[in-house]
Amino acid sequence: MMKHEFEDLIGQTVAYDEYNRLEKCYMTFNSLFPTKQAVADFYKVNGMAAFNALYTELVLLDVDVSAMASLRAENYGLKEERDCLSAENDLLRCRLKFCVKALSCMEDIYSEIKSF
Repeated sequence: MMKHEFEDLIGQTVAYDEYNRLEKCYMTFNSLFPTKQAVADFYKVNGMAAFNALYTELVLLDVDVSAMASLRAENYGLKEERDCLSAENDLLRCRLKFCVKALSCMEDIYSEIKSF
């Protein structure tokens, strides 16, 4: 909807910054405002304060979405790090088992040598 269309529907002019906020809300919350007339009616009843509140919610939602994306990326990185550490742990366990077997064999050999 164009600014002049909205102004015609409400019968008054609005500042450009107010219209931009209003349009952002209209486009984002299209389930609340299925028609241009619905936007105008909402404005007539609630005024710009209601659109400012919706806009504030949008800004907070954008921040929340950004924070969630950042946390997801961090979580993915931590999972990769955990997987690498798990693989290293498995390798160390394998090496430890080998060393224990080698030590056991050496003890057996030492016992045989000692018995001669």
